[in-house]
Amino acid sequence: PADRKEDSAVAGISDAEVRSVISTMQRNRLRPRDREGRAGGLIELPASAYPIVVGDLHSCVGNLEGILADNGNLKRLRSGNAVLVLLGDLVHNDQTGQLREMHSSLWTLEYVFALALKYRNRIVHLRGNHDTFDEQLVKSGIRQGREFRQCVVAERGAGYAEAVEEYFASLPLCVRGPGYVIVHAGPVRGGCTREELINLYANDDHYW
Repeated sequence: PADRKEDSAVAGISDAEVRSVISTMQRNRLRPRDREGRAGGLIELPASAYPIVVGDLHSCVGNLEGILADNGNLKRLRSGNAVLVLLGDLVHNDQTGQLREMHSSLWTLEYVFALALKYRNRIVHLRGNHDTFDEQLVKSGIRQGREFRQCVVAERGAGYAEAVEEYFASLPLCVRGPGYVIVHAGPVRGGCTREELINLYANDDHYW
């Protein structure tokens, strides 16, 4: 469909544009500040926002394109009535025999960057455990975090990789709306308060 073609066109995302996405996320008025004055771990959506919730993509950008093209979702996003909520694990191919393939991860990430540059705070990416360059991230013996960083450096350069790492570190962790809470994996065991959600990065016992 024409809508898919228009929004799937990624023309050379720069490290400056990645940092522009980070700046937009950090200034989001729906993201309360934590006790240290930083953008907190929580996004609070109003009742007027229609959430389009997308689960772990693991580099399957076609799935995201299909969701946006379905059910008038892209039209809602363009009109400003919807917020696209990505539940994390955007990157790292998890298909059998493809765990080292990282180019699809880069394409998926840059597709989301392009959406964020266009729709700004209508794109919310929650951090998942795979949204990292951490060498400790291992799947079936493969250090996917390290493999992805090597791919990004090889394809886009070290400066771009640094910007992506900053992007991962700046992601929120939770969305709350009227009658619902959205997180990557599961809720905090034992429950927590709104203030604790805002301060999740500062509260390592909850975050980890």
